[in-house]
Amino acid sequence: MSDLLKLGIPAGSLQEATAELFRRAGYKIAFSSRSYYPSIDDDEIEIISRLIEVRRVRGTWLHEVYNATTKTLIVRDYSTGAFLDWDGNVRAGPSEMMEALMRGEPTDST
Repeated sequence: MSDLLKLGIPAGSLQEATAELFRRAGYKIAFSSRSYYPSIDDDEIEIISRLIEVRRVRGTWLHEVYNATTKTLIVRDYSTGAFLDWDGNVRAGPSEMMEALMRGEPTDST
């Protein structure tokens, strides 16, 4: 059985910068104007993403991409984002989700 990771690539101005990070790490991401789904030239990567700092309405995540065979770190990146409700308003993250994230447990993102 193989694990499949669905990786979200930002659209717009951050799309090319994200693709460039992967290119520098030796992976080619291709975008098609006819699809929302980019392709990557290698399926042998492992991505670890974890919350490293949390505030009331904001969180900072650490993302690391490893070669799945050799376990060599390929690239490390940090991202910061705000928690939003369905209407796009900034809100504190749900307490149960926040506690699970701080413990490093997976959560349902819906």
